[in-house]
Amino acid sequence: MRMSTRLALTLLLAPAVLQAQAPAPTFSQRFKAGKPEVDRLMAAFEFREAFALAQTLLPETKPVYDKATVNGVHTSCWNFIEVGKAYLLAYQAAERAGQWEKGLVFLNKALETVKEGQAAGLPPLNEQVDYYTKKAKDAKALLAVNAEAVQALEAKAKVEDYEQGNLELVKSWEKDVADGEKWSKFFKYDVDMLARDVAFYGDSATALDNQIKEQQKSIDTYEPHPGDKNRWVEAIAASRTYLDSIPDKGDRIALICRLAVLDPDNKKVEHVMDIQMGRVAPDKKPAKKVKQ
Repeated sequence: MRMSTRLALTLLLAPAVLQAQAPAPTFSQRFKAGKPEVDRLMAAFEFREAFALAQTLLPETKPVYDKATVNGVHTSCWNFIEVGKAYLLAYQAAERAGQWEKGLVFLNKALETVKEGQAAGLPPLNEQVDYYTKKAKDAKALLAVNAEAVQALEAKAKVEDYEQGNLELVKSWEKDVADGEKWSKFFKYDVDMLARDVAFYGDSATALDNQIKEQQKSIDTYEPHPGDKNRWVEAIAASRTYLDSIPDKGDRIALICRLAVLDPDNKKVEHVMDIQMGRVAPDKKPAKKVKQ
């Protein structure tokens, strides 16, 4: 049987049409898929590559807070927290890659994002915490006031028909206690996580800002060439003793990345980087002269 030309074209085009209709991955999906590779590059001391990749995982738009439902409030809270974590990852890679100033921008973006999420989320989240806390408290009070009757009722091997309603009421109070305690903790956890991240990003931004200022101070007071950034970089790159005194390889490479950012044209810095990354053999120390 011959296939019509029109049908053949339809079949050939169908996969392309279906592919075009596939939804684009969400920010959360992209971030979760890309983060393991950033982590791998960081562990391999490929800080520059990790930094480049981490920047591609940042969101294009801000999250929107959905206050229409309780679940929407909770989900929105964690959307803001996750965006903060994306900026945190970019900061971590930037700091290791020597891009401290860009890292500070990312930390401040993380702080701004979570603060915005906190400002929008605290009123409805606290409302839920208060509601469920009160629910548990009120139910506990009813159980306490009726403690003797409740104990007697629950101790019975067989509950009379006319007591069945009271037993159901007691069970509803006990359920209110359990639900109230469970959900008040659930929403309080959201509140606490937002507060924790705000404090963490704020403290981290302050620490990195101080780190940048301290380094600049070292350059400004460098002898014998105060304020000469390139000579300061040259002196550190040339000091094998100083670099060898840094026990952690990641810290050594991160410092060399920073030197490269401060003085991008310094070939000695890149040579030292090649040595630390194992791409070339270490320079031989000059032989000591034998005294005649």
